[in-house]
Amino acid sequence: MEGNKSNSAKSSLYKMIYLNKVLPIFVSPLGLVLILLMVAIYQRRRSLIISAVIILYVASAPFTSYYLLRSIEGGAIKLMPEDAPESDAVVVLGGMIDWVQTRSGVATEWGDPDRFWDGVALVKANRAPLLIFTGSKLPWQLGQETEGEVLKRYAQMLHVPRDRILVTARVENTADEAKAVSRLFDSVPKRIILVTSAFHMPRAQYLFEQMGFNVFAYPVDFRAAAKLDVWTAFLPSANALSTTDFCLREWLGRMYYRIKFHLSQFYV
Repeated sequence: MEGNKSNSAKSSLYKMIYLNKVLPIFVSPLGLVLILLMVAIYQRRRSLIISAVIILYVASAPFTSYYLLRSIEGGAIKLMPEDAPESDAVVVLGGMIDWVQTRSGVATEWGDPDRFWDGVALVKANRAPLLIFTGSKLPWQLGQETEGEVLKRYAQMLHVPRDRILVTARVENTADEAKAVSRLFDSVPKRIILVTSAFHMPRAQYLFEQMGFNVFAYPVDFRAAAKLDVWTAFLPSANALSTTDFCLREWLGRMYYRIKFHLSQFYV
């Protein structure tokens, strides 16, 4: 009976994860273009085809993706360890590595290691006594270990003492990470230095503050270029389209969590 309940809970969780991945497609530039084209073919309306072309061009123009990326990073600047206050813990959010198949099993590969390196640097600079990694793991990722368990080994290789490193339970998203980190402490608020990508920081900081943490934001992994290349700013590209889609998904994520929080306050 317990096994059936556990399997049912896992099934529901997986459905929610996939639903969160699928729903944004309908408001993404590519999704909107495809919907408009299908309706245009069905209704034989040339105006919808023109609208689809305009949306596709604007979304794939570098000037659009450039300003959207700058907006989601919110004008954040790169900090150094000495800029951070002394805190109770350095919390490094997941999303840096993936698992790939090898001839002898599964191995990890880095995506962008900035979060890891800056988290280690902060602890080594004695900005906090604890380094916390989150146990990130999505259902479709290979291997049995969570990201946090792998990063803990890497941190120990860099001479961070084992007893100064904590790893949360398994998590799938930022809200899970905030809850899992809070369970590591007897009480909140606690002062933490939150390390994550600049684009992700506003959403992450909001969620951790809702859990009662006193957060010092330490953004890394900056993606917006310092300047826009005016010579190519209006030439459409697949990379710009991907960035525009990425930015819109981030805005949707922020809106979702704020609406969810306010609704939960209203109904309590």
